[in-house]
Amino acid sequence: MGLIIIFLFGINPCIAQETNLETLKSSLSKSKSITEKVDLQNEIAFLLYRKDSASTFQYLNEAYKSAKKINYEKGVLTSLKIKAGYFIFKNKGNQAIVALEESKKILLNNKDELQLADVYRELGQAKSTISKYKEAIEDVKRAEKIFIAYKNDSGLEKTYETLGLNYAELGDYETAVSFLFKSLAIKEKIGVKDGMASIYNNIGRQLYNQRNYEEAIKYYDKSAAYSKAAGDEKTYGITLVNSANILISQKNYLEGEKRLLSAIESFEKLKFDRGVQTCYNNLGAIFLRDEKYQKGIDYLKKALIIANKNQNKQGVPLILHNIGYGYRGLKNYEEALKWYEEAEKVATENTADAYTFTEIYKYRAVLDSTRGKFESAYLYKSKYQKLYEKMLNDKSITAVNELKTKYETQKKENEILNLSKQNAQKNLLIVAQKFELSESKLKSAKDSLLLFSQSKELLESKLDASVKEEKINNLSKIALQKEVALQKEKLAVQSKNSTILLISSGSLLMFLIGFGLFRKKKLEQKALLLAEQHKQRELLTQAVIEAEETERKRIAADLHDGVGQLFSAVKMNLNGLLDRIEIKKEEDQFLAEKTMALVDESCKEVRVISHKMMPNFLLKSGIAADIKSFIEKIDENSLKISFESIGFKDQLEFNEEIILYRIIQELVNNVIKHAKANELKIVLEKNAQQILVKISDNGIGFNYQKALEKGGLGLKNMQVRIEYLKGNIHFSELKPHGTEVEINIPIL
Repeated sequence: MGLIIIFLFGINPCIAQETNLETLKSSLSKSKSITEKVDLQNEIAFLLYRKDSASTFQYLNEAYKSAKKINYEKGVLTSLKIKAGYFIFKNKGNQAIVALEESKKILLNNKDELQLADVYRELGQAKSTISKYKEAIEDVKRAEKIFIAYKNDSGLEKTYETLGLNYAELGDYETAVSFLFKSLAIKEKIGVKDGMASIYNNIGRQLYNQRNYEEAIKYYDKSAAYSKAAGDEKTYGITLVNSANILISQKNYLEGEKRLLSAIESFEKLKFDRGVQTCYNNLGAIFLRDEKYQKGIDYLKKALIIANKNQNKQGVPLILHNIGYGYRGLKNYEEALKWYEEAEKVATENTADAYTFTEIYKYRAVLDSTRGKFESAYLYKSKYQKLYEKMLNDKSITAVNELKTKYETQKKENEILNLSKQNAQKNLLIVAQKFELSESKLKSAKDSLLLFSQSKELLESKLDASVKEEKINNLSKIALQKEVALQKEKLAVQSKNSTILLISSGSLLMFLIGFGLFRKKKLEQKALLLAEQHKQRELLTQAVIEAEETERKRIAADLHDGVGQLFSAVKMNLNGLLDRIEIKKEEDQFLAEKTMALVDESCKEVRVISHKMMPNFLLKSGIAADIKSFIEKIDENSLKISFESIGFKDQLEFNEEIILYRIIQELVNNVIKHAKANELKIVLEKNAQQILVKISDNGIGFNYQKALEKGGLGLKNMQVRIEYLKGNIHFSELKPHGTEVEINIPIL
């Protein structure tokens, strides 16, 4: 049953001060100053923009044109701000962005940073209305930096609330709550009362999303109490609707009904028809759940009257469908059929979402089966099954992509850990070799010391001989008769000196030869060590790459032959069980069919994952065909890719082809995840000397050195692979936008 329990989120009320429009208009007619007229026109437009769109833009356009004409910057900025606020209020984000970008350009020129911060925050609000939540967060964080620099608490509290609401839309409820509490703390610190009910309500919403229902109710009650005391009936009613929905989900229908009826009273005071319609719709849902079908139908018909009166077609098909569900509960099948047919007609005319059509098809099939119209029941059941499977497939693809990213990240971390262990072992080996070299060096030093000692002894002997020679010369004066004997002794001494000199020269020559041989041996050992290190590094890289591909094959085979076969067996057994068992309750029958669809979808997803882990084309095709097949699977609407291949007639070596394919695959995935590009060009060229790969995009650009300093795993992994192929990679930024990557791999 398609119960419409609508949550009204993200309340940011702008309560304008009661002002006499007639007085402002009178002042405008009397004013002679152009700047004063511009200010009055902007003020009137601001007071009218939630009541009278046509008049709002009439005043705004006149103010804008006049301000532009006299170059009155303040008037131009005010007109643009009100225009942007109007479009945000109407959920027309693209038109709001146009006005805000013009404001941003003006403020960047005059360097008014505080006003610029307000524009960035409003850009975030505008982008969130068109579901560009990540871009919205980037803009709002720019505002945050400026407000922090200027210590502007008033700007920060609004900025943090906007950040919280955007993170909530991304499903990051924990971060959303943290920013909302920051906003609340600043509001309490500076004594801001405006918007307190809103912040309490939004905190309650995120706690509800985290399924912390008890705390969510507390903050909804705070919001209700605050808004009631402030006389803010609209916020009071919205908060009651949100808290009632929690109570309804807990089957506390009595308290849920009580809060919805109180909300109706508040909305009727304001003539807020959309709120009243929501309450009647939710009251109808309560009584349909409680099997009080007639009372539920009565409330749903009241909701339908308001929707038709205001020409609000959103949600009308489900209201019609739920009324039909109520009549089916009363067993008035013909009346139920009329409402179901009307629901399908309105849904088709207004291009309703997939969920609405699945609800209509599913319960129409049940109704036709109950009426004995089995052919029609089968038709609607088939429509439901086809649409439901498509919805499941869309969700599964997103989930599988997230799981794949987590798996690849973990795998790379494990590879790096293994490489670190192996490098540690190699370092120990190198240290041992250095120790051996140190011992050899020490031995050589000892030998040199011994030679030096011998040389010293010889020099001392020479000195003694010189002294003796001098004594002999002196003695020659004393006695002539001893001259012959002394001459013989002199000759003997000279001979001895010559021998000593010869020995000294020989020793020095031997020392120099020994030192030269030691130096040569040291250089040879160093060269051998470097060659061995390079060889070990190549072997290690090859082993890692082969292990990675082997692991991919093993996981793909396990998924396909193990988990895939188990899922197939489960599907076959479940089919057999459903054929043998008669399911009487519609809810049980739906659950069984849903289970079968999930099992079937799981079989398909296991096959998809296994083929992506190790595609068959890596084993059969050439590198050019492999890459072409890979990029054909990428959504062309998100990223338009052109691919050119030159000179690839023959296949490369198997390992080289896989390595090059993985490098290009990593680069393309990086562009998809980080570059924010919509165009990508790949050129793959082979000649007699080298393989050249060029990959260029029109994204936000990429700083290679900064990415390396951050320690990116993908870049390091690519470097290792390219070094193994004895190639090189070069990143360059294109002006004004984009990045070009060039890879050169020599053909040896």
